Amino acid sequence: MIRRTRPQTRRIALLAAVLVGAAYLASPDLSGADVTSVVGSAYGYRAFNLMLFGAQPDVGPTPIVTLAPDASNSPATATAATGSVVADVATLFSSGSITVNTAGSRGPNGSVTSSAQINNVDPQQGTILQATQIASMCSASETDPTTGARTVSGSTTITGGTLITDNGIGTTPVPTIVTLPTTPNVGQTFTGVVRPGNSATATPDTFTVILNEQTTNPDGTITVNAVHEIFGGPRLTGDLIIGQVVCGVTTAPAATTTVAPTTTVAPTTTVAPTTTVAPTTTVAPTTTVAPTTTVAPTTTVAPTTTVAPTTTVAPTTTVAPTTTVAPTTTVAPTTTVAPTTTVAPTTTVAPTTTVAPTTTVAPTTTVAPTTTVGPTTTVGPTTTTTGGTTTTLGTTTTSTTIRVPPITIPGFVTQLICRILRNLANIPFLRPIITALLNAFGCGT
Repeated sequence: MIRRTRPQTRRIALLAAVLVGAAYLASPDLSGADVTSVVGSAYGYRAFNLMLFGAQPDVGPTPIVTLAPDASNSPATATAATGSVVADVATLFSSGSITVNTAGSRGPNGSVTSSAQINNVDPQQGTILQATQIASMCSASETDPTTGARTVSGSTTITGGTLITDNGIGTTPVPTIVTLPTTPNVGQTFTGVVRPGNSATATPDTFTVILNEQTTNPDGTITVNAVHEIFGGPRLTGDLIIGQVVCGVTTAPAATTTVAPTTTVAPTTTVAPTTTVAPTTTVAPTTTVAPTTTVAPTTTVAPTTTVAPTTTVAPTTTVAPTTTVAPTTTVAPTTTVAPTTTVAPTTTVAPTTTVAPTTTVAPTTTVAPTTTVGPTTTVGPTTTTTGGTTTTLGTTTTSTTIRVPPITIPGFVTQLICRILRNLANIPFLRPIITALLNAFGCGT
């Protein structure tokens, strides 16, 4: 029978305590992940890649705010009293006041929000889109502190919005007008045309309007454009963005405790050989010799207490330096990926002056308003056809009255026609007709 001495029993208890401690240290550390950097920006409007009778300069983005990666400038706000984009003779965008904002923070509860608000869009009603207000917003935050998972979202709101998808045909055109949704779906799209001079025969300019355009970028950030107008030509080409916001966060994953290797303490079970103390039962033969006092040396068994040095297992706690895994937070540089919103430029077509046929309005003499031109001399008989009726006028010197009906067309087309008419006014025999047309289009003389 093998007996365990009291010191041996203590050593076994110590070994059990060491193993329990090792198991405790090997359990995972569920400390939360932090938001280490943020991405946030917003602007009111921007026009780029514009072509109309030649290349036009880019406009904006303006007004604009950008959040620092460490959110040190949060919150950031910018405003503008009005907004405007003009390409040659065409007004593409105008508005009242504009406000943009972005804010964010780092740490366990880090997040970002950005917003843009544009009021009274196209107050002169000279463009294809009008609205009381256009607004966009986005947000980004951490959703799981243990894994560092994150989420982003965005939305667009349009109040009192309308879109002219066709400006109509003829001298009294009836435009096609669409009411825009207050909360448009992501990427909701409309298409339309602008007919020069409301002509039924001239090639119209085309356009596409995308509402609530959202893009999730490779770095996990989100970009929201409230309105994206794409001009497809053949005369006007390019892009106009109204109300852009960007949001994103970068997180560091939760620290993992690689202390688990401390289970290597198990080899301390080598203490078991201390059971060799059992041979001390050989003391029994001392009963046959008087000098049994020599048995006393058997007390040398006491050195078996030298097993105590097995407590040197404690240094295994030096495994703790494995917490150097923390440097994996270098993932943060992934925030350098910039959002791309570039649109390939469309091919341009040289401007045509097909507006000239509108001079056929001159023969009309039956509809108000009336424009009186000074005395003119008509050489030789003149034959004029109006509505199927032929009228022959002899040579005379009179005060000729020319009546031209009012014509309703978009503002930028009117400006183009006025430029052409002023050039034609230098031809003497056309001057009475051109003067009447200049007045009809409100060009002045």
